Amino acid sequence: MFGERNFNVGDLVVCKSPVELTFDDYIVQPGEIGLVIKLMQYQDWLTGEYDYLVLIQGREVFFFDHELEPYESPRDTS
Repeated sequence: MFGERNFNVGDLVVCKSPVELTFDDYIVQPGEIGLVIKLMQYQDWLTGEYDYLVLIQGREVFFFDHELEPYESPRDTS
């Protein structure tokens, strides 16, 4: 069973808040853009299982749905 999904594999997403990658000594900053590469199996939100695997800055990072927002390309103002 899957939880609520707002994104699909191949979607560009934006990180909404900082995510510290302890073993990589890196912090994903709010506003960084990533690519959804896998939907994770979701059984129960209490288990701490994630919703997505996202490729961001060359790293695979796990996210919950509420930590991401859709990427909107900049508008052409010329």
